[in-house]
Amino acid sequence: MTKSVLKTTLPSTIRSKRLVMRPLGGQDVAQLVVLANNKKIADVLARLPHPYTDDDAHYFINLANSDGEEKVWAITLDDALVGVCGLTFSAETPAPELGYWLGEPFWGQGIGSEAISALLNAVKETENGAELFARCLVSNKASAALLAKCGFVHQKTLTEDCGRHADKEMHHFLFNHKDERIDHDLH
Repeated sequence: MTKSVLKTTLPSTIRSKRLVMRPLGGQDVAQLVVLANNKKIADVLARLPHPYTDDDAHYFINLANSDGEEKVWAITLDDALVGVCGLTFSAETPAPELGYWLGEPFWGQGIGSEAISALLNAVKETENGAELFARCLVSNKASAALLAKCGFVHQKTLTEDCGRHADKEMHHFLFNHKDERIDHDLH
C-alpha cells in the first residue's frame, strides 16, 4: 500500500480508553489558540508560530481538512481539545511522519502515549507492516522518551540543515508494525 492510499484509508475518528481523536473543526479554534499559544510548545515544533492567533488556527484547520500531504486528528478528552496528532505523507521522508503536541495543562498524564498508541493501532489495522517516521529535537527529552515508550526505535541523530531548527540536532525514529504490539491503554 502506498503512502497516499494509507492517508485516504485511515479512519477519520479513532477511539482509545479515554480519548476520541477526530477531525479538527471550527469549534476548535478558541481552544486551539489557548493551547498552541505557548512558547514552550512552539520552540520544539518545526511549524507552530508564536504567538498563535485565531488566523493561525483557521489556517491550520483548513490545511488539516484539505487533500494535502497531511492527515490530522484533534485529540479530545471529555469532548475538549487537548492536543493534535497527525501524519505527514511527504516524498521527503522515508515513511509517513508522525507529528503531535499536547497543551501544557495535559502533559504528564499519559495522554500522548495513549493518542499515539491509538493512531499506531489504526495504522496497523489499515496496513499491517506499515512503517512510520518521527523526529524530535535532542533537547526534547520528553518527546524522545514518549516515542521510545510507544515502540519507535532511534535510527540516527542528525543536525538539521534548514528550517526553524537549522543547526540543531534532531533524533530520527522509525516504527515498524511487524515488530510491535500496541497497547491502547498504555500510559
